[in-house]
Amino acid sequence: MIALAVAAEIARLIGQDVSLAPDGQSYTIQDIAGEGTPLIGKIERRGETLWLVGEITIRLIGPLAHPRIAGPGYKVWVLGSPDSDGALIARRLGVLAPPNP
Repeated sequence: MIALAVAAEIARLIGQDVSLAPDGQSYTIQDIAGEGTPLIGKIERRGETLWLVGEITIRLIGPLAHPRIAGPGYKVWVLGSPDSDGALIARRLGVLAPPNP
């Protein structure tokens, strides 16, 4: 049986290449719109900057790295490219889940 939280997140990924784990408790995003595998994590605000905290932790920059778009506490997927300082220039971003209450 698929977990409710997992089902809700997968519903936000219709049309993308997503694999559900056999136990229904997790999933993997293989590809977003033909652009590759995104990074997934929660948005965290550190001072004036936003960070993606997940399997890796990386600072987000660019026009999508704005609290109104990528709000702290939200679980998101992000596609982008690294800048010379090691931050991720967010090119595409999608919300998977709102912050936990």
